[in-house]
Formats: sequence, C-alpha cells, structure tokens
Amino acid sequence: MRKLIKLIILGIVIALTWRYLDEKGISVKDLVVDSIEWVKEKVDEAKEFTMQEAGEGRDGNSSPGDDRMTSVITSSRMSHSTPRPAPDPPLTARETQDTLPGEPLIVEASNKEVAALMEIDDLFDWVKEATRIYSPDTWHMLMEYDGLPMLSETKLACGGTRSMRKPASTFHYLRGNTRSDLLGRMSVNVHEIAHGYYGYNVFRYEKENDITVYWDNISGYIYLTPIESYYISFSKEHLVPSGELAARIPNNMRTYRFDTYINGNTSTQCEGVFGLLDELHAYYLGSKNNYDMLEAYKLAAGNYTSGIIDWIRDNYSSMAALFEFDYFIMEYLLHMRDKYPSNYAQLRSYEGFSAAYSAVRTIYVQLVSEYLDKIAAEIDRINKSNTHRAEIREGRFWVTDLRSGWGAGTRIISEDKYTLLPVLNSDRYREVERDFPVVFPERGIYKHYLSDN
Repeated sequence: MRKLIKLIILGIVIALTWRYLDEKGISVKDLVVDSIEWVKEKVDEAKEFTMQEAGEGRDGNSSPGDDRMTSVITSSRMSHSTPRPAPDPPLTARETQDTLPGEPLIVEASNKEVAALMEIDDLFDWVKEATRIYSPDTWHMLMEYDGLPMLSETKLACGGTRSMRKPASTFHYLRGNTRSDLLGRMSVNVHEIAHGYYGYNVFRYEKENDITVYWDNISGYIYLTPIESYYISFSKEHLVPSGELAARIPNNMRTYRFDTYINGNTSTQCEGVFGLLDELHAYYLGSKNNYDMLEAYKLAAGNYTSGIIDWIRDNYSSMAALFEFDYFIMEYLLHMRDKYPSNYAQLRSYEGFSAAYSAVRTIYVQLVSEYLDKIAAEIDRINKSNTHRAEIREGRFWVTDLRSGWGAGTRIISEDKYTLLPVLNSDRYREVERDFPVVFPERGIYKHYLSDN
C-alpha cells in the first residue's frame, strides 16, 4: 500500500513539473533526445554499409519491402561508410527550447510550386518534391541514378566482362517520422546515392564512349552539376591504402572522421586517394542538398527561427568535412611524394585526377563560404524584426525572443575546421601545391574565404 501511495505521489509531482515546464516553454524532450541520438549514432557507426545491405527505404518505383537488392561486382569494391554528423554536446533546457516563437511564415501566393508543396500530406512525397523544387542539381543526380538499369556490364581489354548490380534503390536511405527528420536524412540519402552513382554510372559512360576498360583500374564518375562531371580511371597498383597515413597524423589532428576513413575498412583503403576524393565528392553533394533546403526547413518547422536552427544543426558537421578530406588528401599526396616517388609521378601525370580534385575542392570551398554568408544574412533579417535578436556567440548561431528572454542556438560548424585550418594554411604542402598547379592555382584559399568565420 505504501509503495502504491509513493507511486501516486511521484506521478503527481512529475505531472505538475511537466506542466510547469510546458507552460514556461521549456522542452524536456530535447534534454534527452541529444543523448539518445548520440548513443544511436555510435551504434550505427559500427554497422558498415555493404553492397549487400537489404533495402528498408521508400522508393518511388517500388513498394516498401520490395527494394532489397544484392549488388555483385566482379572487380571488388570495399564499402563506404554512411555519413554521420559529429555529435553536438547536449544543451541545457534553456538552449533547447523547441517552442521558441518565430516569425510567421509567409508564402507568396504566386509561387504555385510552394503552395502545391504545402498541400502534400505524405511525408516522403513531401520531402521528394521539396528536393526537386529547392535542390534541382542534386535531384537531377538522383533521377539520373534512378534511370540506370538494374544490371550493367562492360567488356574488359583482356577479354571477359565486368558486371555490377545496382547498389541500392534511389531513396533507400530516406527514413524519418517528421518532415524535419526527412530533410536531414535526404542529405544522407544524396551522399550514399552519390557513392552509388560514382561506381555504377561508369558502366554507362564507358560503354557510350567506347572506353577500353582494364581490370586493375579504379574507375569512378564524379557528378557536380547537370553540366559538370568527371570520369576518372587509374591503375590500382600505383595507389597505397589510406591506413598508411595513420602513422604520420598526430593525435591532436585526428578529427572526427579519422577512424572511419583512415583507420577504417572503407573504400579509402583499396582505392587510396581516389576513395578519399569520392568521399569529398559525396560529402559535397550531401552538404549542397542540405544548404539548398533552408526554405523547406522553415516550412517543416512551421516558423522562421526554428527552421533556421534545424537547418544549421543538419549542416554544421557536413560542412566541416571539406577541411577533413582536403587534409587527408593533402597528407596522402605528401606521403606518396616522400615514400613512393614513382607512384606519385604517375598520379601527377594523370590529368583526370587533377581536374576532378580541383573541381570538387573549388566548389566545396565556395559552398561553405556561401553557407557562412547565408547565416550572416539570416541574422541581419532576424534583427530587423522587433521580436527577436540573432547573433553569433562563441561559434554558435543564437536567437533570443525579446518578449520572453528565452533563446535557442546551435553550433555553426564543427570545431574540426579550427583544428585543421592552421596546417591547411601553412607551408607544409608547398611542394605538393607546386606539383599540382591545376588543383592549387593560388595559395591560401581558406585564409581568403573561411578562416575568420
């Protein structure tokens, strides 16, 4: 009987506390969500994506449960690792308030596409249509991939064929229970399909262009925009595993993705610098998709300020991937120059690598710069209102409701950027930069655009 009374009293206290916090606009939910998500991310990191992974996503051309595919390629490819945002430290209740009042959303009546978007009830259809409207370049890549056959093959120079099944359905990685969840997962989906497109579209390209295919070559197709893409093919025997970099990267420079892509068992081992370039390219496309979707985030959140915060939270880690993979690639090139001069000379002489690396690096730097500029522009816009105050406070985007005094904020970009900027801006890679003038037409590109944000 005493236990029952204690439980009843405890229930009343919890209910009254919950009601009080709710009336004050404090979200208890977010206090535990970040911790739960962090644990889930750590579990997910242990689950490598393989080419035989069963489909669980929703696809426009197949019903749920029917998109299981086994991908078999006669020339082995190691797996890629699903992109994971670096976990943000749990915030306090005052920081994570999810009921922070925002400016009302105003949709122009003349914008028929957006008006039609707001009428879509199905969450998956909604995020797909939002992607088509707001991120047409990444949508184009998804549709190109969608149109590729289920099985492709090319003839090898030495006789025989090389074949591969389609790695996954087009929206295999799209999962979530809310519009905001799905917007974040769409960037993961774009990242993974970019990997699939990189390794699978080469069959179409080689066949259409009558390219002689060599068994031991690493081949890939880098997509950036509907009018800019790069086919690359290089002998595997002239490459070394990225794992060799572990001995030369000090502990204080081992950023969030070090364990996965330098020590891990991903394509960066058997494909070396081309595996790192593929990752740089896939992280760019995932980041580009997220960047483009700011207005969709506002629609999904239902108010202006919450939408911006959700958008930044889904961008802050992937934008920093630029610095990590550029650092990994630079260290890889320096390592080749020091230890494998003949292989390094072969890579220098291959124009396809320089052209693709230069293009991805340049467009990614531009994207991160535009992302930081966009945040500054949103701060200016918010500060023109009479209800909210926005600022950058210790590396965080912060919005305060002037009426209640409550605020919410999130980190703008992962601290890995600040870890790597000093070495990327140093003279450590001076000789590598001279050897690859196409990639490095000028020095200090980060110093000019990104170092003070």
